[in-house]
Amino acid sequence: IYAEYGKQWYQRRVRVRASTSRLRALILEELAYNKIQSREGRLLLKEAQTLHRDSLRLCKKALGMQNIQTAKHYGNLGRLYQSMGLFKSAEKMHKRAIKIKESLLGPDNYELALSLGHLASLYNYDMKRYREALPLYQRSIVISVSIFGAGFSGLEYDYRGLMHLYSNTNQMEGYHENLEKLRDWVELRKLCESKDEAELVKPSGGHLEPTEAVIQRLIGQCDCA
Repeated sequence: IYAEYGKQWYQRRVRVRASTSRLRALILEELAYNKIQSREGRLLLKEAQTLHRDSLRLCKKALGMQNIQTAKHYGNLGRLYQSMGLFKSAEKMHKRAIKIKESLLGPDNYELALSLGHLASLYNYDMKRYREALPLYQRSIVISVSIFGAGFSGLEYDYRGLMHLYSNTNQMEGYHENLEKLRDWVELRKLCESKDEAELVKPSGGHLEPTEAVIQRLIGQCDCA
């Protein structure tokens, strides 16, 4: 019993350290976003790289290679390497994230769809490997729609990515097809947002609540979270 408790305590401690390093790295990436071409921006990204690597090392040590958190850290490194222009390294990290997630979660999980989209973006925007990007985008869309529906917010990135891909390969039929899908998605998002707003101010009895009552209800929900 004590040995198991000690193991769990150690794993929690390492996860906290890894999460702290990851958060610091993401903050540095945000600071470097508009300074990537400058010396300051490159130094910030280099520091973020050290922190992401440390997070990955800690996670692998505590949780092992076959763990979702480990996969997420590989994905974080992949996106960072993409920002740094290290595209081959980015590809390697994204592929590792995909392999772990698919082996643990199966072929139809949203975590997997995220990593598929990240690799598709790398191939599409940075490496010009459009043929390889296409099935990744398509698979990401299928997974997202099957889980969240056609109005899912993350679909915008996939549709825009496919428009970029088709435009750069002179496949205008595919471009216009995804342009129409994007327009339909925008209209669906408007309907979803209007419905959400209506539900926010209309309680179960069907009568509109005063704004102050809505605010107090939301505060109460936050306090319980």
